[in-house]
Amino acid sequence: MRGPRLDWPDQVKGLGILLVVLGHVWRGLEAAGLLPGGAVFQTLDRLIYAFHMPLFFCLSGLFFHGVLRRGPVDFLRSRWLQILWPLVLWTWIFFAFKALAGSLANHPADWGDFPLLPLPPREQFWFFWALFVIQVLAWGLLHPMARRGGLRGPFLSVPVLSGPVLALVWVLGLALVFVPLGGTAEYLGGALRNAGHFGLGLLLAPWLLAPTADKGGWRVALAALAAFVACEALALSWAPDAVRDLGPATGAVLAVILGLRALPVLPWLAPLGQASAAIYVAHVLFSAALRIGLLQGGVTSVVLHLALGLAGGIFGPYLLWRLLQRWKLARIAGLPG
Repeated sequence: MRGPRLDWPDQVKGLGILLVVLGHVWRGLEAAGLLPGGAVFQTLDRLIYAFHMPLFFCLSGLFFHGVLRRGPVDFLRSRWLQILWPLVLWTWIFFAFKALAGSLANHPADWGDFPLLPLPPREQFWFFWALFVIQVLAWGLLHPMARRGGLRGPFLSVPVLSGPVLALVWVLGLALVFVPLGGTAEYLGGALRNAGHFGLGLLLAPWLLAPTADKGGWRVALAALAAFVACEALALSWAPDAVRDLGPATGAVLAVILGLRALPVLPWLAPLGQASAAIYVAHVLFSAALRIGLLQGGVTSVVLHLALGLAGGIFGPYLLWRLLQRWKLARIAGLPG
């Protein structure tokens, strides 16, 4: 029997998906020529992209323990339904939208670009393929131990296993920098860059998800906020670098998780977190359509574009998801039912 749903992970996911939409709207305005690519643009862009996708990989690792006991057929079936099918379907929808938009899109595509097999992954859908590769690797490494009941208790209760597993995923992440991947980079790059954060979530899950009366409250939340600001400032202090960014990204991810776990005071983020899959796959369609419509109407205000693009990218997919749930079509669309 499942216990009560935890609120703080939904709030963390809600914050993450809000930043995903903001980042894509922000970059879309720059690509459309509405926003100069100067210091202001670069600063906000860096602050968002320094940690927001590692946050989602860490959250995926947090909730992966329940999958480890599944047999190979059940595991692959669930990964197809939850990861690969959304990758395929929404890549098709996205490219159909771009083809219909024609020259009005920031990066036009025609029907000849339509990917019948959407691999290597395109656009924002790289996340699904990277997550699939990581999860297959993690399941292959840990399923035999989980099946024998060896993955229970804080920190897996198997230090001899958990330490090397975490070290392995970090080494795999660094391999992207030190090992020339050649033509395989499009297939393995995203997984290698983010395997460490998935492994971190997997390692810390028994502790972070355990019910506890005292999570630290304001003291931990304020300390987490200070740590987050410090990590973001550190990321801003140098140019993006695959190796050096691992430290600030990991610190920022842990700060967000620990802060909202200690003091989940942003309940309005929880519904966005529950709808994060729908928002992720569909937000560009809504925000881009709004940007195109506003430009066709002669509206060039950056503030208006940013506000409406963010609102449309959040609430458009959210309402679509709710309608699909009502019509019993959410799972067909690759979304939570």
